[in-house]
Amino acid sequence: MIKKFQNKNFNFTNSYLYIKDNKEAILIDTATSEDKIINYCINNNIKIKYVLLTHNHLDHLMGLEKIIEKFNPVIYINKKDQEGLFDANINRSALSNLNWQLDKKQKNIITFVGDKEEELKLLGIDIKIIPFGGHTKGSTFYLFNKKDIFIGDTIFLKSVGMHRKEIGTDLDRFFESIRFLYDLCKKNNYVIYPGHYNSQFKIKNIDLNINLELKETLN
Repeated sequence: MIKKFQNKNFNFTNSYLYIKDNKEAILIDTATSEDKIINYCINNNIKIKYVLLTHNHLDHLMGLEKIIEKFNPVIYINKKDQEGLFDANINRSALSNLNWQLDKKQKNIITFVGDKEEELKLLGIDIKIIPFGGHTKGSTFYLFNKKDIFIGDTIFLKSVGMHRKEIGTDLDRFFESIRFLYDLCKKNNYVIYPGHYNSQFKIKNIDLNINLELKETLN
């Protein structure tokens, strides 16, 4: 079961809780919805064992300290994005005077993903970690059971992700990531769970205008 949490106050940011039958779960991003997530888990006797972070922007990280305090999960993030966990300027929360960052003492529960694709099994789930970069240096996709792919801020149902140098985007790599993700999901018919807005769609469902935008980008 996949439970979605969305924070409308942060540009409709999405967080996903992948729940096993035994009530153990994997959280993908926080969407600054930590209180809702924790309350849902308490009310349903769910234990978050792992957190997978797609990238290091504040709307995907904030509230992580509360998740850690309650569940003490293992955290995964790409090593190129690790500084955003501990620096409010890098994760951009300082710009909004939120100044969020983890205590560096919590680094021992972080597992840093490398540059190469790797496969692992968490809670009996086959997960392929696909570090690609683009939106941020360490933007990472997570493919669950060769079916559901959590992609962060690369492609949305009606737009592509934000891509400006000032937010840490490598523009060339970002457009490469669109091509990669578009081809991957089209070939395998994956169900897509992005970091904002609508979710649980397939490449064939994306908006016509975005198809045209992608076509221009990918040609």
